[in-house]
Amino acid sequence: DAEASVVSPFTSKPKTIKSVVDICREGRCSLATSFASVKFLILYGVIASTLRLFQWYHAVIMSEWCFILADGVTLVGLSYAITLSKPLPNLNEQRPTSSLIGPTTLTSIVGQELINVIFLFSGVHMLISEVWYCPFSPDNVDLAKWWLFSDNHMATTLFFTIITQQQLAAWVFSFGSRYRAPIWRNYLLVAVFALLVALDIYLILGEPSVVMDLFRISSTTNVVVLPDIPMPFSFRAKYFGLLVGNVATVIFFEYVIVLGPVRDFLRKKYHKDYLSMRM
Repeated sequence: DAEASVVSPFTSKPKTIKSVVDICREGRCSLATSFASVKFLILYGVIASTLRLFQWYHAVIMSEWCFILADGVTLVGLSYAITLSKPLPNLNEQRPTSSLIGPTTLTSIVGQELINVIFLFSGVHMLISEVWYCPFSPDNVDLAKWWLFSDNHMATTLFFTIITQQQLAAWVFSFGSRYRAPIWRNYLLVAVFALLVALDIYLILGEPSVVMDLFRISSTTNVVVLPDIPMPFSFRAKYFGLLVGNVATVIFFEYVIVLGPVRDFLRKKYHKDYLSMRM
């Protein structure tokens, strides 16, 4: 009760200093969540920049509704949902990283982007290797009708890959680990992610419909015309398997290397929790 007590500013109605522990738990969760949000925004932008390079090289562009799903729903919705992560009930002995350009943060972002680029190249190679694939030619397209640049297989393939990678970034950056509760305790994030994944799977594997036409998915004759043929289901199923591989690889990388035993080993060997002082 003494005003001079160092814990008096942190004590709550119950006369106990346990509130100090609660403050530390909440603070570490907030710090880890803030870094997760920043990493998601950075990686989202890097993935989008990679998309721009591929679009420029192949002279294609994703459709308007593809960008609405990416920027209007994925970015805004998942950015908010990430911030609702809850703290663990116990206080971990390790503090979270305090540097935005430290090895933990940079390894997470750079490593995940390298994996994504490898799978993006693999997906494009898979598409252009198909015997039925005809490269899109922009020569006969009126530039005033820019939306016609999205009516092709390459734009559809890029959309499938990019939207998966952007949504995946929000998921893996929300893993609980040492400072936050397990990801399934973030109910809004799980609900939003479930809806987005259901829509993604429908767009990849579903039958031609009005929704497919809205997103300009090239599996329907309302989007592509001769000499192109609608994207076969066999290819879409194979490409879906590639995306599942992308998801599994990124989750393994984040869970085992960035947050798991590899991080523990390197931290134990190289990390110091104190500053060297000179007299």
